[in-house]
Amino acid sequence: LLWAPVSTLVETTPYTPDVAFYATPSIVSKAVLAPGLFCMLLPQDAHAPSLAYQEPCAVRKVVVKVRVRTLAS
Repeated sequence: LLWAPVSTLVETTPYTPDVAFYATPSIVSKAVLAPGLFCMLLPQDAHAPSLAYQEPCAVRKVVVKVRVRTLAS
């Protein structure tokens, strides 16, 4: 998974409901998720999903949307 703050990116395809595309920045954070781990992303987090580390494998993806104000309570 590649991650970068949205505020640092250049948009290449305008935002439509639930998706926007950005140019790949020169500096990104990389996360390798092993079995049993998960990643939580917030609205200000851009990410590049569907990347394989070493070799492709089966992955379960779950998307849960929570209002940001709920997280702040």
